[in-house]
Amino acid sequence: MEFQRDPYDPPHLRHSNQIMNELIGIAAEDRAEYPVLGLVVSPKNIEAIKLYQRFKFNSEGMSPYTDKTTGVTYQKMALILDQAALLQYLDKKKM
Repeated sequence: MEFQRDPYDPPHLRHSNQIMNELIGIAAEDRAEYPVLGLVVSPKNIEAIKLYQRFKFNSEGMSPYTDKTTGVTYQKMALILDQAALLQYLDKKKM
């Protein structure tokens, strides 16, 4: 089954936007401990990629992920929830 948005729905009423807002809100509650929210998406799913990009996810500098069981390759995308916490994490990792 494939879901498509109703082109006449205002953006804030679209299910995809409601789901993304909820997901990001829940993830942001733990942003000090988990400063990045990541996902993988099929590079063929252009509409999903556009949605994630509207929510400021990007794939810059990330290598693709290949599922070892299926051989399917996915694009990684991430949203930085807390820049300071991320920098602190990276500094600790260098030590």
